[in-house]
This record gives sequence, structure tokens and C-alpha cells, in this order.
Amino acid sequence: MEHAVMTYSRLILLMFVSSFTLSAYAYQPPLGIPEPVWGSLSPIDTQAPAQPAGWPSSEVANHYYIDNTSPNATDTGNTFGYPNKPRLTVPFADSNSAAMSPGTYIEIHGGPYPDHLYFKMGCTEASPCWIVGNVTNKPTFTGDMVVDNSTYVFVQNLDFNGGARGAIFVTGAGNHISIRNVDIQNRTHVDLPSTDAISIVPSLSATMSDVVVYKCNFSKLGDWQRLTDLDFVGISPNTWNRDSNTWLYNVWLLENTFNQVSSGGIIVNGGNWTNSHNHLHHIYIGRNEGSQLREALVFVKQASDVIISENTAYNQHITGSRVQPTDGFAFQYNPDHLWIIFNHIYDADTGIRQSDTAPPDDNHVHHVYLVGNLIHDIHNDASIAPTDPRASGKAIDLAAGGMTRHVADNTIYDVRWGIAAQGDAPIDMYGNIIANTYVKAGSTNRLESGFAQILHPARAGMATMDYNLFYNPDNSFELSWNWIDYDGLTTGSYPFATSTQYPSGQCAHCLYGDPGFVKPVLGPDSTVLPHDFRLIGSSVAAAANNNLSAVAAPDDPYETFLSLYGIDILKDIQGRARAQNGRAIGAYRADVAAPLSGPLLNTN
Repeated sequence: MEHAVMTYSRLILLMFVSSFTLSAYAYQPPLGIPEPVWGSLSPIDTQAPAQPAGWPSSEVANHYYIDNTSPNATDTGNTFGYPNKPRLTVPFADSNSAAMSPGTYIEIHGGPYPDHLYFKMGCTEASPCWIVGNVTNKPTFTGDMVVDNSTYVFVQNLDFNGGARGAIFVTGAGNHISIRNVDIQNRTHVDLPSTDAISIVPSLSATMSDVVVYKCNFSKLGDWQRLTDLDFVGISPNTWNRDSNTWLYNVWLLENTFNQVSSGGIIVNGGNWTNSHNHLHHIYIGRNEGSQLREALVFVKQASDVIISENTAYNQHITGSRVQPTDGFAFQYNPDHLWIIFNHIYDADTGIRQSDTAPPDDNHVHHVYLVGNLIHDIHNDASIAPTDPRASGKAIDLAAGGMTRHVADNTIYDVRWGIAAQGDAPIDMYGNIIANTYVKAGSTNRLESGFAQILHPARAGMATMDYNLFYNPDNSFELSWNWIDYDGLTTGSYPFATSTQYPSGQCAHCLYGDPGFVKPVLGPDSTVLPHDFRLIGSSVAAAANNNLSAVAAPDDPYETFLSLYGIDILKDIQGRARAQNGRAIGAYRADVAAPLSGPLLNTN
């Protein structure tokens, strides 16, 4: 069992955090993500108002009823419409029109609506505006919708089915926009540099904040199997081609699903000017699910303070020659304080990938934290040789430098490589389980597979590794460090660490042994859920991890997160509190009472 040890500074921080008033709303956000609350409103829990008392038989000012499938529908002498006599078209204007009044309510039925709809809504916390469809029979749109220079607007229960290009464009200088339960599907890409199903982009020199996209579904957008770039993105908060007077912050993307999208599910794309990452910040991405995406479920570029938590990415494969593998998560272009925490990635070409990261442009070190993730069933494309630089099958592939990388408390299983890092930038790796890397016993090819492949950072003395647990059922061992291979068949009992197996000065507290998972699955059944990668109480990984705050080399990600955001994430992937000192290695707390069932050797 793990035991609790808490530093005095951590105790003071937790006491300070607990002094805040708890939210009265029902929604419980993912680990590490603050709850979006708009004062008296919740962008997630607040329900649409009831239909006005004057319906169904008469018009009510600022309350629109539209149904183009009704035989009684007309726009003639029918400004607002009502259920007995709906409007035929959705009311919309242009950018020169005055904003709709606070409390405006627009209810839409029927469809399809092919129009380019434009809304400007100057609403308030006390009187928000609503654009709504029926939750069980959503109205359909082949056109698109712009929400421009608007405040306190709810958009929900719509179906953008068919048509081309993006569906919803949130732009201008606005705040407090909630998009809920919207489907965007079966839409084709148009000849633009990028197409976003939901685009969140402030106008030039404008500020936008507090945008929520919740429980929306994105499917069949563009050609997801295309080998070259076809950027049709699910959701994109971005400030590209804006300027240093442009700001976008406090964006929540929660519990959305993505399938067969020809770019990423979510791409956070900052501007193309110096220090632009500071202008796109505090982006919260939680409990989204994605599969069959050409790039990744989440791809982060120039931005800061991006928290990616409790998301699930799976079935991420594209076969054939291409410039990049298909990932669970990816990042490039130098984001800062990027947190990829408590996610589940499986059945993919690559788990988490870093590429093309430029050096910092604001004279301070940029950081990325990969903490508490479960990554398994990451296999190389059989059409690409393992020695090819484009080969995949890496759980964590840090293919470029330019940032300080912190890799802590992850569980990695059934992969070609556990952690691979290049580039002259720091990396620290603590508390990770890397098991079943399907090393072929007797292989002389150091590029084929292994627990970790650390190249350039080790040469500069900028890589550290300790308190990790390694295991292969055939007792094979492969660790590549500074172009030196530490391999062979292990002998002896736990703990296992000798100078002949680990590079000098590294892994003094690493272990070699069966982690004791409750129910790992390999081979043809590896994509069948449920897996159970919790640790039995008697696991060799139990109570074997260190207190990172007591280690000189790495930052303690838990202390850093608490100090930056006031949220305690010293938990396992299930949200159970963990000890600071002597906790289990890997993503799970070790306290499951279950018989040990040895995993089979992967023969892929």
C-alpha cells in the first residue's frame, strides 16, 4: 500500500486551494482542468429556457421559431414566427447590422438550411442568447454559421450534415460562447489552406475568451486516409495571421468525439509572430475521444498553458509512405507549459510525438510535461522497416529538441520503443513502467526496439533517468543511450540494476521485473477492451517511486502544476490520491487485490 508524505509547502498550497467555494454545478471536470463557470451561468449545465407563453399561437418579440418543412412556414409578415406559423428561413444579417438584443431566442427545426448564417448577439450573463434545435431531432444545415462579436451565447442541438468547408466560425471580439451537442459530419474539404469544422479565431487585434465546445460529434470530414496534407480540422482555437494585439484564452474543449477527420481532431495553432504562444493560452482539452484521424486527436503548436487530460485516442493508423505517422497526441513549434496528463492511447502508430520544435523565442525555457498516461499497443507500420527514420511504434517519440521534456509516472506496454528522444534539449524520465517492448532475443539491430532510445540529449549531459521499471517476459533488455547499447538477457532477482545494463550515473533506482498488471492483453485481442493495467498490491512497482521534489535534476510536475494553477494532480489516472513519496511506479496506484496473471510474450 502507498503511504502519504506531504511537504509543508505543499500542505500550505492545498489549504489555500481548499479555501475556495465549491461550485454548485453538477459537472465534474477532468483531472487538472478547472470548471468553466460564468458567474451565475454554467456553459455546460445551464439549460435553455422554456418556450415563451405566447407560443404556439402567436409571435413573441425576440423569440424566433423556424421550420422550413412546415406547410405553414412563411417569412411574409412573420418577423419572428411561432410553432403554428414558423418562419421559412433562419434570420441572419451581415457584419454591419446591429447586434441582436439580450435574451434573443432562436429555435430551429427541419432543414436542410443551405445558407451562410451570420449572428451578432450582444447578450449578458443575466440575459443570455440562444440558438437551439431539438435534442432528439436536430435541424440539419448544409451551409455554415458565423458567431461574430458576440457575448453570452449558447448554440446547441444542431446537425451540420453534408455541404463543404467548416460549420461554425466564432470570431470577432467576443466572450462567453458555449457550443453544445452539435454534430458536424459528411462535409468535404474546400481549396483553402485549412478548413476547421469549428473555428475559434479572434479578429485582428481583438480579444476573445471563455469559449466552450462540449459533447459535439465530428465525423467524416474530408479524406482521412489521404497521405498528403488535407487540413480539415475538427476544432481549432488559433490566432494565425493575427498580431501582438490579438488574444485568445480560456477555451474549454470537453467530451467531444472525432472519427475519420482528415487532419487533427483538435489543433491548437498560435500565431506566426515572435512570442505568439503567449497570446493563445489556457486551453483546456479534456475527455475527448478520437479514432481514424489522419494526424492526431490533439495537436498543439504555438500556445502556452495547454492542459490535455483524460482523453482517449485509438485506432490511429495510415498504411503506406507518408511524411509522418499517425499519433495519439502531437506537438511542435515551441508551446510552453504544455501538459499531456492522464490520457489513454492505444492501437496507434505513435503514442505522443514531438516534431519540428524551434528554439524558445522569449528568452526562457519552455516545458512540456507528459505525466500519468497509459500508452499501449503501439506498433510499427509493417510496410516500413524498423530501421527507417519514418518508422513508428514508439510510445513517446520526442523527435526534436528545443524544449525541456518531463516524462513521469506513465505506463507503457506492448510497444516497439518506450521512450525515444533526440535533440540537444533536456529530458528527465522518472517513475515510468515500460514493459513488453517485443525485443527479439539475440537481435543485433539496436534500432529495432527497446525500452528507451536517448540520443543527442545524453551527449550533452542533459538527460536523466531513474526510478523506472522495465520488463520483458523473455528477460530481454535493450536500452540505447548516447549511441551505446545496453542489452542482452537479464539475470538475478529484483531489484535489477548494474553498470553493465544502465549508462553511467543513470537508473540507480530502476527496477527490472514483472509489474503485475491485473489484466494486460496482447496480440490479436490487444484492441479489445477492457484492459486493466492497475497494479496488484504485491507488485514490484508498489511504493518504488521517489519524491520528485527531492531530486535535483527534474522539476516535480505535481508541485509545478499546483503552484501554477492551484489544482492538485498528485493522483493516479483514475483520480485516486497518490503518496508524494514512495508511490507506485506507473500511471496507477498499487492497491488492487487480484491474482497475478503473467502476460504473454508479444510475437509481433
